[in-house]
Amino acid sequence: MRTTLFFIPHQLGPFPLWGWGWVACAILLVYSMVLLYRWFQKQPLQSLCSDIVGWLMVLAIVVFVAPAMETRFPVPSGAAAELTPQTMPGFVAATDTSPAMRIVGLPIRGYGVFLMLGVVSAVSIVAVRSKTIGVSIDQVLALAIWSVIGGMVGARMFYVIQKWSEIKGDSLVEKLFEAFKFTEGGLVVYGGLFGGLLVAMIWCFVKKVPMLAIADLATPAFLIGLAFGRLGCLMNGCCYGGICESGLPAITFPMGSPPYVDQLVSGKLVGIQWSATSLGRDGVRIEKVEPDSWAQTNQLQPGDLIDQPSRFQISPPPIGLDPASPSQVELLWDRNSQLWSPSTPLPPRSLPSHPSQIYASINAILLCGFLFWLWPNTQRSGTVLGLGLIGYGISRIFEEFIRVDESGQFGTSLSISQWISLVGILVGIAILTVPREKAPRVAIPT
Repeated sequence: MRTTLFFIPHQLGPFPLWGWGWVACAILLVYSMVLLYRWFQKQPLQSLCSDIVGWLMVLAIVVFVAPAMETRFPVPSGAAAELTPQTMPGFVAATDTSPAMRIVGLPIRGYGVFLMLGVVSAVSIVAVRSKTIGVSIDQVLALAIWSVIGGMVGARMFYVIQKWSEIKGDSLVEKLFEAFKFTEGGLVVYGGLFGGLLVAMIWCFVKKVPMLAIADLATPAFLIGLAFGRLGCLMNGCCYGGICESGLPAITFPMGSPPYVDQLVSGKLVGIQWSATSLGRDGVRIEKVEPDSWAQTNQLQPGDLIDQPSRFQISPPPIGLDPASPSQVELLWDRNSQLWSPSTPLPPRSLPSHPSQIYASINAILLCGFLFWLWPNTQRSGTVLGLGLIGYGISRIFEEFIRVDESGQFGTSLSISQWISLVGILVGIAILTVPREKAPRVAIPT
């Protein structure tokens, strides 16, 4: 896991990169050169300014959006007194309204990079087979752009609705700002599928082309995109599996990651067991302490009353460390109504977990390869889509058995993803069994 691959620095030399800095100046310079070239070519005024809106949008992103997305760490008041922008690039002194801050730079997230690789791979697969049904590369790109936008909006909306109470922010505006951070994780596969499918349906309706033929073309592309997306989940630490107690392959996650926090809250990370009946307003009563565990080392005993397990604090790395390094976790527990401080630090990594993200990625690659090979040999449109819905639905149901990041729904142990998978399987069976015409050759009007 590595949530942040690297940072594009906040400043280069005496000036910042973002805002009204080097990048903005470069954009203005390039646009000025383009205008001069067109003027020397004696192009009309309308042609000179034809793309000014696009340039202004790019400039606005650099000046206003990029600075807001830069990573900022608070600087302790004791250290801030000895720092200046010269001794620490990106240092911002404290004011009456804000503490001293260290602006690290624009983060390049592992999740976002793999998401981009997934989109590029998906478009490439469609482009390889598009001419077979009479679809040009330009039409593929147009459909891909709209489908990706619809898919990302749908995936994020599904996540936001499902996790609204967990999204950071005290106000509606702050929560909405967090909701639009696509590259930091928080995209639900089925939400992306519904969003992309809705946009593709509208596109097919406008172009008056058979929807199932385009769906067959897009199904392997969706799966290869999903394969890269799951590797992005691995980098981000989301969609994680449960604790691996067998000899199967397993991975561990760093301190502060979602799997780590989940194991800490459950007590399994530190070797504590309790039942639901032991939870109360004053805390939780320990029922069992695992031998040779962190809890035993710190002299916790059965019968001890400790604060709610969710009481802990996650802090960014100390100011002198790499800001992409793991966060620091500190317990805030009381023990038997007295202040308590453990004698040893928390474990640096989680317990071994099932690598559910890797399994999901391998599964998507295998399904993509099979359907990509099968598609030229199908006789009826919709066959690839139907098999894809059935194959992915079945594998997703089994995948959820080793994942622990979703709870049961509708009074059952089945997660929302498993319920949707069941519906997808039924839809896939219906597509395969309903009589249809032979797979047509599509000629899309431009």
